[in-house]
Amino acid sequence: MTAEGRRTITKVINLRPGDKQQVDVAFSAKVGQLGGKIDGQDDPSAPKVAVTATITLKQGSTTVDSFTTSSDGTVTRNDVPAGSYTATISATGYDPVTQTVNIVANQPAFLFVTLPASVSSVTVTIRSSKTSVSSSVFGGLVVHATKGSSAVDAVVGAAGTAAFSTLTPGTWTFRTQGATTLGDPHAEGTAQTAT
Repeated sequence: MTAEGRRTITKVINLRPGDKQQVDVAFSAKVGQLGGKIDGQDDPSAPKVAVTATITLKQGSTTVDSFTTSSDGTVTRNDVPAGSYTATISATGYDPVTQTVNIVANQPAFLFVTLPASVSSVTVTIRSSKTSVSSSVFGGLVVHATKGSSAVDAVVGAAGTAAFSTLTPGTWTFRTQGATTLGDPHAEGTAQTAT
């Protein structure tokens, strides 16, 4: 006997004329296991960190399974039906990664993925304590952004703004660098980027 996507089961029954017997057959799915490790990385030069991630397995547009890793990012999933899947791995504060995973019956498959940090953009506007001073005169000043040991600089343009387009999640502190006689330009403050 066979069933679609299941292994073949053979059961031999010896009957004599006039005997009646009920046969119960349970089909066992062709399944494999999925293991591995999911990490996150806030910056290419930063060490990898453990993340709790969600893994969604799809075949076409149909979600077959969705589960969460352990808090240290360990992937452990038994009894995954054999087949080819699109695995989407996501975690808060990180960009999702999609890859193909093939599950073979009675064999382990593995996902080892490092999720890149999501990035945010922030525009800083330079102002002066002298209300009569246009912010456009601050073009060329440097705004220094810091978060822990991470630092990024942006130059103030003619519109009096500095744009940061690749800030990782967290709280960033902004300060101006440079001198001017047109008032005390400042960009001091903090911004919370998306997590």
